[in-house]
Amino acid sequence: MVCNFMLLVKSVWGFSWKRGLEYYTSGNRKDLEVKMKLSSSIIASKDIAGDIFSVGCLLAELHLCRPLFDSISLAVYLEDGTLPGFLQELPPHVRILVEACIQKDWMRRPSAKILLESPYFPKTIKSSYLFLAPLQLVAKDESRLRFAANLAKQGALRHMGSFATEKCATYCLPLIVNAVSDTEAECAYILLEELMKCLTAQAVKTLILPTIQKLLQNTGYLHLKVSLLQDSFVREIWNRVGKQAYLETIHPLVLSNLYISPDKSSAASASVLLFGSSEEIGVPITIHQTILPLVHCFGKGLCVDGIDVLVRIGGIIEESFIVKQMLPLLKNVIRSFIDVSCMNKPDPVQSWSALALIDCMMTLDGLVAFLTEEIIVKELLEDISYIHVGVLMQKHMEIAVLQVAATTLFGISQRMGADLTALHILPKLKELFDELAFSQEISKGSTAVGRNLKVTKLKIGGDFQIETRMDLV
Repeated sequence: MVCNFMLLVKSVWGFSWKRGLEYYTSGNRKDLEVKMKLSSSIIASKDIAGDIFSVGCLLAELHLCRPLFDSISLAVYLEDGTLPGFLQELPPHVRILVEACIQKDWMRRPSAKILLESPYFPKTIKSSYLFLAPLQLVAKDESRLRFAANLAKQGALRHMGSFATEKCATYCLPLIVNAVSDTEAECAYILLEELMKCLTAQAVKTLILPTIQKLLQNTGYLHLKVSLLQDSFVREIWNRVGKQAYLETIHPLVLSNLYISPDKSSAASASVLLFGSSEEIGVPITIHQTILPLVHCFGKGLCVDGIDVLVRIGGIIEESFIVKQMLPLLKNVIRSFIDVSCMNKPDPVQSWSALALIDCMMTLDGLVAFLTEEIIVKELLEDISYIHVGVLMQKHMEIAVLQVAATTLFGISQRMGADLTALHILPKLKELFDELAFSQEISKGSTAVGRNLKVTKLKIGGDFQIETRMDLV
């Protein structure tokens, strides 16, 4: 602690001759005042006095570039208290401080508080000590975090400056990572915000961003994680380190809160954040950094909020974006998974393919709401026979997939109206109706998807439920 403090002193101040001489332009009067103040304090602990002795030796060595004591001078000092001759080589303002720290009578050495009140230490050093010292005394992490957050909120970090704040951050960040309760989360958020404001951009990259990454990687509920997924906080990251650094380090972890059994609160916050930031980061980046990664998560536990992000992003940009960018992508994905379902693949592959089809068709169903009837007829009807009807024609397809395909097809029919449905959709269903009319199969299809994943049940809507392929009629 002493060594870190002295390095901080040297880096922030430098102990320049000019600064020291500023205090002595008025003669010896100030010299006498400082000596009297330094000798007026009383130290109650010999251990603390030993630390003060070490501060004096380190302070002298920083100036002399060699130890203050050698073996001979140390032996003489221990015997009769004679101070080493090297003291004379120190600047006057430093010599007074060192002499006070290494007095033979340990009870006459100044306390740390008195040292910091001397004119030789700038405000940054005093603020750093007053910020860090109590953290070493408080026993519980929660109390330390609350103490640090209150000081930071009152401007302690701003008074320190960026360098001193960086040194203090190494003590504070572990407290932030370990914040669990809602009260701790509020204090951690305040402290994290203040650290971001006071640190340099490079320090934010090396210290703050890794901390945020650790918090976002937590798979359970964390009040602090939900706070970090707010648009205002992300924009603060953009302002400090730029959007590129955010996209490389934080954005992938925001997406991770939308799949693999995500916490509902975190998923909802991540969804709103991704939707809100999509316009500002631009269409090309949105496609490659948000849409494609989420599409790659189809069938891998993508939650309802993940589907919602894709739908809302398509709706907020423009219809041409849906037609030119999203529909071709979704069509190709559906075709590829239908092909997989027709192959003789192991059950895990088939289940994954079924879940991916559900995610894809639910996304497509959501995007249809933003399309006009003319666009639906032009862009979707030619593919319905292969996509929706193609799924319904699969005899060994999961019942859950049949449910979604039927529901989404019915939704498209409702958008188009009775006349267009009779003209464009019913003819494409003739083959399916013919096959079911003469089918003797009444057994229930596979329900592995519905049994294995609760999220599937949430996604499958509609007023009717399918239990066998015959229910499609």
